[in-house]
Amino acid sequence: MRIAFLFVTLLSSTVYSFCSARCQDRAFGGDITIANNKEWRVQHLAGVVDDGDKKALADACIRLFTKNGRHFVASAEVDTNGEYKFDNIKPGYYELVVTCKEFCATSFGVHLDPEGALKKIAIHMAPDGLDSCSVGELK
Repeated sequence: MRIAFLFVTLLSSTVYSFCSARCQDRAFGGDITIANNKEWRVQHLAGVVDDGDKKALADACIRLFTKNGRHFVASAEVDTNGEYKFDNIKPGYYELVVTCKEFCATSFGVHLDPEGALKKIAIHMAPDGLDSCSVGELK
């Protein structure tokens, strides 16, 4: 557990260090693996990000990368309600990377597919610290 904690802590610090307030930086910043071993099949890339207690995290950085090759595709603004949305993204396989200062960075595999679920991806960020990990779910 301590090794995982150290990895996540270093990862979180590395990724956030280049993240601008509006997520305009296209850098990847490190090796984030698909944290929750999930890959969601959805029709639209949209959802909400919160602190795990349903408090919106408007300063979170949400970026989309190609799954293979990890090339930057787009970033999404997070509004004051914690909602985000990606527009004009072609169907395919992506990695959704989420960072926020003082929270555990995470990423999720996403399969954007016209036949996928009509649900949003809710991301619940956990504070940096021992045994904490940010998670996501389809809503």
